[in-house]
Amino acid sequence: MTLQTRSPDAVVIESDYAPIPRGDLPFGMPSWLGDNSRGRQSRPKRRNTVERDAADLLHTLIWQAPTGMNNSASRRPARFLLAIIDAGGTVPPALSLAAELVHRGHHVRVLADPTIDASAQAAGCAFSPWQQAPHFDTRAEQTALVAALQGENLIQAFRAVKGFAGKAVTGRYALDVIKTVREFPVDAILADGLPGILIGAPGDQSSYCNTCCTHIRPPTPGLPLVGTGWSPGDGVLGKARDKIAPSVVSGLLTLPCHA
Repeated sequence: MTLQTRSPDAVVIESDYAPIPRGDLPFGMPSWLGDNSRGRQSRPKRRNTVERDAADLLHTLIWQAPTGMNNSASRRPARFLLAIIDAGGTVPPALSLAAELVHRGHHVRVLADPTIDASAQAAGCAFSPWQQAPHFDTRAEQTALVAALQGENLIQAFRAVKGFAGKAVTGRYALDVIKTVREFPVDAILADGLPGILIGAPGDQSSYCNTCCTHIRPPTPGLPLVGTGWSPGDGVLGKARDKIAPSVVSGLLTLPCHA
């Protein structure tokens, strides 16, 4: 908060105060930070939106949102659907987001592989498993697929992923999203980056957001497929693999979906 005084002896009035320009605040700060006007108008008067923690003066700041402004307690809890696949490392950050929403008083349902059921409920979420869409029922199934993808046998890798890719499979993910939202209405969908999930989210006319918990690179001819663990091909067969595989995957993921 900036204070514009006319002289050392002047009486400070409300018009002498001005909020800190939004562009001067760190990205992502709440709208009330840097504007203490509501605190000065409250009873009892509170001049700051940020205070020191008496138990940890050197390190901790406590943000105090003005009543009725960006205060989740004053709003109706929102209903979210988090639609994700068990891709290993992408699950913890996605469930961390879900847990934070639950902590703020919202309701979250996780649509995912059965392997995520216990973790989702531990985060305070309701859970629905994929039905028509391909999924892992056990960690052993997931481990076997990952091992096949990261192996040197290209044919074996394609056979392993066959049941998890393709136009029909993409449609099954989309239909599961739509069916779940119709059974459990939500205000917004947090969708994993899988094409079928992204198709199903707007297909239900709900607000949606793509939750990206990893880097994304579209299948690019000449480069190894993301998620396979392949190193760049250094021979004739390896270079042919890196040229053909991305084109094949791009074709498999292209789909019209009818719900």
